[in-house]
Amino acid sequence: MAKILKIKDTGGSQGGHSPILELESESELEPELERKASSPLKKEKIQPCSLHWIKNLDPASISSFTAKYEIHTEGVRRVANSLVLWCESKGKTYKNYKAALENWIQRDHGLRSDRKTNKL
Repeated sequence: MAKILKIKDTGGSQGGHSPILELESESELEPELERKASSPLKKEKIQPCSLHWIKNLDPASISSFTAKYEIHTEGVRRVANSLVLWCESKGKTYKNYKAALENWIQRDHGLRSDRKTNKL
């Protein structure tokens, strides 16, 4: 059984006391280790819609885009394919690929104004 060196403060250096070094066995520390191990781990953030989701668009998602923007099914698939190819070629990632696809559809069909404007 391994021993662990632990430094115990005995009131600081004001009284002239120096810290005490103690050896503890692992068995004395087991409850603390178990408590740390049982604490919940941080959950990974799951992207609402991944690039995989864009590659394999389900019919319900396509129909929601076609109804909302009055475009054909092939139009949605074309924009989705363009988005996938662009992300893969540029190494771009999005937090929410569904929102990115919606932005691309709006841009391609003139439903969104561009940020750049020509001012004289």
